[in-house]
Amino acid sequence: MRLNWGLSQDSLADRLGLPRQSYVEMELGQRSLKKSHLLALEEVGIDLCLANKDVSMLIPQVRCAINYLAEISADQATPVLHVEAAEGRSWATAQNKLQ
Repeated sequence: MRLNWGLSQDSLADRLGLPRQSYVEMELGQRSLKKSHLLALEEVGIDLCLANKDVSMLIPQVRCAINYLAEISADQATPVLHVEAAEGRSWATAQNKLQ
């Protein structure tokens, strides 16, 4: 992901709020990725996606959820791609697809 995003290890470590060495250990699989780091990575991907208008910058799980929501939105008269989509069956189904 980092290379696809065009970021250095220092830059991504900084965005995650980590020392560079801790980030390098995570990248090499020597340190576990915490949930807070995953959320920060999702945020970085979304920021870069919006800035560059390039969905390939999203991490695969986020891209999958967005694609799924777009598909079900196209089948409904009322779009579900807004904040209220976080509740109800549609969101639960999207969450299940991510697991």
